Amino acid sequence: MSTNELLTIDPSSLQFPFELNKHLSCSLYLTNKTDNHVAFKVKRTHLKNYRVRPNSGVVLPRSTCEVIVTMQAQKEAPSDMQSNEKFMIQSVIASPGVKEVTPVMFSKEAGRVVEETKLKVTFVCSTTTNTNELLTIDPLSLQFPFELKKQMSCSLYMTNKTDNNVAFKIKTTHPKKYCVRPNSGVVLPRSICEVIVTMQAQKEAPSDTQSNEKFKIQSVIASPGVEEVTDQMFSKEAGRVVEETKLRVTYVCSTSTNITCSSNDQRSLLH
Repeated sequence: MSTNELLTIDPSSLQFPFELNKHLSCSLYLTNKTDNHVAFKVKRTHLKNYRVRPNSGVVLPRSTCEVIVTMQAQKEAPSDMQSNEKFMIQSVIASPGVKEVTPVMFSKEAGRVVEETKLKVTFVCSTTTNTNELLTIDPLSLQFPFELKKQMSCSLYMTNKTDNNVAFKIKTTHPKKYCVRPNSGVVLPRSICEVIVTMQAQKEAPSDTQSNEKFKIQSVIASPGVEEVTDQMFSKEAGRVVEETKLRVTYVCSTSTNITCSSNDQRSLLH
């Protein structure tokens, strides 16, 4: 995840679930946590290979914008799961009444503060793709930037692409170690809910980038007027269709810790 002051961009790389001879899509979530309007523009090194919707726009204060990037169908599999192609997202404070995003807005000559975030393109094995019908969850692992004796946080984005209200509940194998906000709730139709997971400060560095701790997200269709999420809503005994997604916990390599990071470990953090 980026640490820019204007837009938080998640994930920090474009992760495509690779399949031959098929258009591939993935999402970026641009979150504006400021009280200003923020204009953005998406650039890429290979214009013909990708379609970006929207490729520019304005993110309202305290809101999130989803950007969908579609890669043209590929005839050959890459020799590695990495790509030389790159994206860059520019962001700048915009006037509240702006109607059109223009290249002049991102000119640094007038003294504007223009933030730039570069993103790599990676390919993910298709077996790791979230195929749930109710909620699309991104990313598919909780990736914590590890620092000793400091609380660490990361975000999950749950997208409801249905026309129903979807209730969710989050469980973890170590409830005392993590604070999840919100740990349950309702995602409205065609909207996104951000969940922030905070890990308590740790006194020792993990011996590996992977953890045995896991999270599970349950989701179920909810009535439009539901006000409270209860355990009974996720009971399968009444014939309800309850979707479940399991997430791993991983640690992002940091020079300030003694985590052993091989090249394979670094690549796995993107999956």
